[in-house]
Amino acid sequence: MVSIIDKSNCCGCTACVNICPRNAIKMKPDVLGFIYPSVDEDLCVNCGLCDRVCQFNKEYKDYSDGFDQIAYAFRFSDESELMKSQSGGAFYAIASHIIQGEGIVYGAGFSDDLNVQHKRVTSLEQLDEIRFSKYVQSDLGSVYSMILTDLKAGNVVLFSGTACQVAGLKSYLPTRYQKNLITIDTICHGVPSPAVWRDYLKYVQGKHKSQIIQTCFRDKNCGWNTNLQRFIFSNGVVKYGQTSNYLYFRGYTIRESCNVCPFTNLRRVSDITIGDFWGWHNISEKFNDDKGISLLLVNTCIGANIIDGISKSHFLQKCKTADCIQPQLVHPTIKNPKHDQFVHDYTRYGFLYVAKKYGDLGFNYRITQLKKLVKSIIRHESK
Repeated sequence: MVSIIDKSNCCGCTACVNICPRNAIKMKPDVLGFIYPSVDEDLCVNCGLCDRVCQFNKEYKDYSDGFDQIAYAFRFSDESELMKSQSGGAFYAIASHIIQGEGIVYGAGFSDDLNVQHKRVTSLEQLDEIRFSKYVQSDLGSVYSMILTDLKAGNVVLFSGTACQVAGLKSYLPTRYQKNLITIDTICHGVPSPAVWRDYLKYVQGKHKSQIIQTCFRDKNCGWNTNLQRFIFSNGVVKYGQTSNYLYFRGYTIRESCNVCPFTNLRRVSDITIGDFWGWHNISEKFNDDKGISLLLVNTCIGANIIDGISKSHFLQKCKTADCIQPQLVHPTIKNPKHDQFVHDYTRYGFLYVAKKYGDLGFNYRITQLKKLVKSIIRHESK
């Protein structure tokens, strides 16, 4: 029987919920909105499936089949599509290739109330719903079961998610149904709090007295390397902010399991790994245009076949793995020493308090920015 005593031992992938033959497991949120399994002992028959399906450990299964991993720099050929993508357009290129072949794509998108959840997509028109990075842990719901149904029907399915979500899916699915499954995982800094995201939305809507109808976690129009969030309101106004991103990238809102993530290495669980190629300067200065470029790690023969299918239509350059190593391909995100105090303060005092104390809405942030400005001026004048 699955039992979560230490929260860092659970990534919230929902594999245990989906595999339970008695529907004895439900996922319940904590104060940050992260979900954890809870077992109804009256329904549980102690079959052990929930324990066996869990892959969140250092002994997770290797799916490479002996394939020698290949690294590529990737950029979408059509500049309009490139600029609509978060990075170099790798996910959109792969996903549209699958859909054009009458396959099905699952990825993270927004619900009507702007919560992040995985969606099933079958057309290019729907594909825009699951583009762009989502800096909130996605609600998988019953997606694993839906994918199994699609695979049983003989459909080709592409699933995109974090490495722990991919590992959970593959462990849940019977091997005989995985021949038509293609998986993409992202180079992941960690998954941020759904509850903090919802509170931030309420704060922004209250501040501007209008409902948010569209948002983007990183607005590429402000530069590929920016962390500015764009909000479009029902009254037509467009505003920018960064509070939830600011708290996320400083480790305050990250799930505890992300600080001990076993998947932060080059032994990937997916067919293809994608992310921002921050090492672009190691291969060519021509990418110094702030338009974005993707890193692709091709991990299996299945992944290699997919990349072969899109290679003639887009820019693709093979590169050395050493030129594209990022921290999250070496070790988990280091836990912020103030994380536990942040959770305590958030629980007791709410969002606005922690956004001012730890984020960019308070006096401390303004003082820090002022100090940076003064140092910049001094350096400039000393030249």
